[in-house]
Amino acid sequence: MNDSLREKLKNSGIKFIRLLWCDNANVIRAKAAHVDFLDDCIDYGIGITVAQQALPVMADVVAPDAGLMPVGEVRLMPDWSTLTVLPYAKGHAQVLSDMIVGETGNVWEHCLREFLRRQTEKLAERDLTLKAAFENEFYLLYRNSEGALKPVDETIFSQAASFVAGVLDHLPALAAVTIPSPNSYRRIRPHCWVGAFRVWGYQNREAVVRVCGNPKGSQADRFEFKASDASSNPYLALGALIAAGLDGLERNLELPAEVTVDPGHIPEEERRARGIDLLPQNLSESLEALRKDQVLLKALGNDLARSFTAVRQAEWEALEDMSFSSVIML
Repeated sequence: MNDSLREKLKNSGIKFIRLLWCDNANVIRAKAAHVDFLDDCIDYGIGITVAQQALPVMADVVAPDAGLMPVGEVRLMPDWSTLTVLPYAKGHAQVLSDMIVGETGNVWEHCLREFLRRQTEKLAERDLTLKAAFENEFYLLYRNSEGALKPVDETIFSQAASFVAGVLDHLPALAAVTIPSPNSYRRIRPHCWVGAFRVWGYQNREAVVRVCGNPKGSQADRFEFKASDASSNPYLALGALIAAGLDGLERNLELPAEVTVDPGHIPEEERRARGIDLLPQNLSESLEALRKDQVLLKALGNDLARSFTAVRQAEWEALEDMSFSSVIML
């Protein structure tokens, strides 16, 4: 932390810094430090138990078979470029953190920010950059994606086509990461603008991948992936999406035929003949697909894949028979 940052904190009346991370239950957590003690730990971060990455959403109980236990620590190392003064909490600021193994100084295998970095670095090896924004959708509210990409001349150029084909190919397993809560699957239904079928289409809001046009409607300049919600971890969700797309690029996958209608209105027999299938219907189904998906498992790495699937499994077993009203009270 340089002198300019110290001055910023002093001038803003900051007394506490919240070091943030997002865990495998996709819960944003924080550990606060008083500014008077920052100098003492600035080189080594602030310690948290390794078990933090094995806690499900229901309770602070380590998920079975996560490969982690309440013994040992990792260090939260602040990324000072993300420092933000909190207007709603007087005297507080927050900063995003990486997870570091104190003994070696290396990034911990369970650090989810590092997982996303690895995937973006693999994209960069192909001279590609992905610009993405998250758009949370609910039954009663829809907001169009914002942000500009340079338009391309074709509806979807070859590299983008293979990338999207990879996303569609891995979608059953990808769902365990991007729609990771048991409650997520209440939303994934036909005719609800959420992409319940594994298809793509130009300006088709019932397709799980919608190719979007520019404001003039003459060119495609981005795509929207609908099978994601606010219960996901943004680092894992985007990183897994990239890993799936990269596999499409590596295998030079071709897009299936575009679907130009609401796929829910296509007769079931015709859907089967065209290879149009529903997304997993619950978290258990998507977890089963993830455990069989060697591409995504390799991208996650053995340790992170184990802890993530253990947390998801613990949540599924605890919540699958719970009433909706009980779930929303958690």
